[in-house]
Order: sequence, then C-alpha cells, then structure tokens
Amino acid sequence: AIKRISAHELAPDSDLGSRLVTQGVGTLALGEVARALDNGLAVAEDFRRRGLIAGSALFLGGEIRISGSVALAAPNETSREEVAHA
Repeated sequence: AIKRISAHELAPDSDLGSRLVTQGVGTLALGEVARALDNGLAVAEDFRRRGLIAGSALFLGGEIRISGSVALAAPNETSREEVAHA
C-alpha cells in the first residue's frame, strides 16, 4: 500500500502546494521496485530535458536511480532525526 498526502501537510512552505507526495510505501517485490524507479527516472529525465530540474536521485527498497548531475553527501552519523521534505 502507498500512503500519499498533500505536500503542504508535510511542509507548509512547500512549492508543491496540494500535490500528493508519497509518505509511505508497504512491502514491494523486487520487480515492483525496479519498475517504480524506472518510471520515476523516465519522468525525471523528461523534466531534466525540459530544463525543469538539474538532476534527481531516486531511492526505493535499497535501489537507486540517478538522473543528471547530483551531489550526494554522506549521512551524518551523529544525527538520527529523519526529516521529510516535500
């Protein structure tokens, strides 16, 4: 099951407004994870080609898809707080 809520419920100042964002995902089979990431990557690539984004990093079920130029920083081991961004 996928749980979606309005972006402004997670972050009132989000520029996504009332668009639905994913807040939680139940257990997915490996094929479902790959399909979801591939679909997301296709959308991200379209956005990148249209100049809407510079890059994206998609993470799901231990798998990753990256589009464009994305700088990733190592997680801060001293902080365990999880922050949701929308």
